[in-house]
Amino acid sequence: MYVLTVLDFVGHQRREFRFDQRFRKLIGGTRTQVETQIEQDFPFLPAGCSINLDKVSKESVLANIRAAIPTGWADRKHESRLLGDISLAQFLKDTGLELADVYAGKHSYTELRRTVGFIDGEASENEKPLSRAIGRLLHINDTPRIDFYRKILEQTTPPNTADMSDQERRYLTMLHYGVWSVNPKNVKSLQQGLVAWTIFTPISLATRDRNPDERVQRSGENAIPGT
Repeated sequence: MYVLTVLDFVGHQRREFRFDQRFRKLIGGTRTQVETQIEQDFPFLPAGCSINLDKVSKESVLANIRAAIPTGWADRKHESRLLGDISLAQFLKDTGLELADVYAGKHSYTELRRTVGFIDGEASENEKPLSRAIGRLLHINDTPRIDFYRKILEQTTPPNTADMSDQERRYLTMLHYGVWSVNPKNVKSLQQGLVAWTIFTPISLATRDRNPDERVQRSGENAIPGT
């Protein structure tokens, strides 16, 4: 016995309808992975499954996906105002953006939240270089290094580099030059870099409700979750 299920994925939709979200629920993957799958006619579906879009439908869906993602700075600000003051993880989920989109153009999520009024006051001296540095660290994907950086950033006082292992000092050196090499100013040593970094401390809210990578900056009364 064979069962054929036919689903109409296109039709006439409102301008704000998000095809990317529909296909992500169906086939999984990130927004860019969904776009690639559509372009290549869904080569990675399970055996026995197929999604067929004619040329016109494919062009319509791809145009919708590319137009609906708020990748421009003005679009991101508009989207942030609509969604409210949410965590970075939730913002990525709700918008379909990638981390690289948020940090494109030397911007950051902290800057976005401050611009739309979710953070009061002026940015501190180190906020801009630190926020921009996050964009230069997005390529890091090895778990030991990420775990070490997380441990360092969660401490409220800077650890002593003399107490670190050789491997940890190598990790710290990579972090130091990745962050401060563009705007060194008074941050010239590993220990000075740690002091500057540990202005950022773990957010006091329960981490289960927010992104575990978020930080708050203690600068007067300003709190900056998720740079």
